Amino acid sequence: MTCPSGKTSIRWAIEPGRDKSEIRVEFSQRDCSRCPVKAECTRSRRRRMTLRPQAEHEVLARARAEQQTDQWKNRHQARQGIEATIAQGVKAFGLRRSRYRGTGKTHLQHPYTSRRSSMTTYVARPRLSPKGWVSMFAF
Repeated sequence: MTCPSGKTSIRWAIEPGRDKSEIRVEFSQRDCSRCPVKAECTRSRRRRMTLRPQAEHEVLARARAEQQTDQWKNRHQARQGIEATIAQGVKAFGLRRSRYRGTGKTHLQHPYTSRRSSMTTYVARPRLSPKGWVSMFAF
């Protein structure tokens, strides 16, 4: 592998990662310290890169390309709304923890949490004013 200034790497190693193997590439510290285009490559003393095996890299490249399409973005909008609702429930209403012991009382907590979330969303909706739509929290 070569860097933007044309120097070649000095070390290639396949190292096991947490759940996959990674290919680590290193360049010479001597080459990098005197390089005129070092700022384009790295902020450290030498350039180090971590690469994925080719099959994994190709799958990721296809997935990233698919994420740029309008069809994927439209499909993902629904997921964004659902994830925002769940995040609000977890952060604001303690959705992951039950206040009670036993499934009967815990089951009672679910509809109350849902209603509380719905009311909070309703109250936070923008209101119509002479200036147009303004949130009630804007004042």
